[in-house]
Amino acid sequence: MESPLEWGWTGWCVTAVEPEWLAELGPMFFSVKEVGGSLLESKRKQRADKEAMAAEMVAAKAKKEAEEADRLRQTEALRSRERDAIATPGLGGAGRKGTTPATSRRRPMGL
Repeated sequence: MESPLEWGWTGWCVTAVEPEWLAELGPMFFSVKEVGGSLLESKRKQRADKEAMAAEMVAAKAKKEAEEADRLRQTEALRSRERDAIATPGLGGAGRKGTTPATSRRRPMGL
C-alpha cells in the first residue's frame, strides 16, 4: 500500500467544520441538537407545537368552509334573481334585464 508521501503529497490539510454549517447546508441530513434542555422539556415543547399546529389547521378549515358557504350563498342568490326575472314583451327598452324587444312594425316588401 502506498502512503500519501509516495503520491507526492507534502502535507495534510485539515479543516474544522462547524455543526451549524452542516445543518444550514444539508438540513435533510444534519440537525443541531440544543444542549441544556432535558428530555421532558423537549417532549413538552413538541407536544405544545403539535397542539398549536392542530389548532391552526382547525381554524384554517373552518375559515375555508365559511368562505365556501358564503360563495355558495352568493351564487344561489344570483341564480334566484335570474330565475325570478319575468320577461315582458315591449316594456322597458333595450338593455334592461327581464325584457324582450318590442315587435317591429312590418313594412310591405316590394315596390
